[in-house]
Amino acid sequence: MSNLLLMVLVGLTLNGCTGLKPKDVITTTEYINTCLTPPDAASIVMRTPTFYVTKDVNGVLWISISPQDYQKMSENTAEILNHIKQKNAVIKYYKECNENDKDTK
Repeated sequence: MSNLLLMVLVGLTLNGCTGLKPKDVITTTEYINTCLTPPDAASIVMRTPTFYVTKDVNGVLWISISPQDYQKMSENTAEILNHIKQKNAVIKYYKECNENDKDTK
């Protein structure tokens, strides 16, 4: 009798839980934004030049600036160009990030 009981227990142990139906596995996909912080574009600091109105001997009016004011205008132009480059870097970052996200979807 003990052999029979032992064989039944071994049989049940080997059979395990095959008679039980496993629970349904639920899988979900979630979009993860891989675009982190883009490069920062600094704000523009404009320098204000002073314009002068002069009249020559013939009565013609001329608008003029000093060499220092001309340098301020040149620095403003360089500042604007630098800002545009920084903004283009941000656009490029988002474009590449968007293309990478399309590849992973």
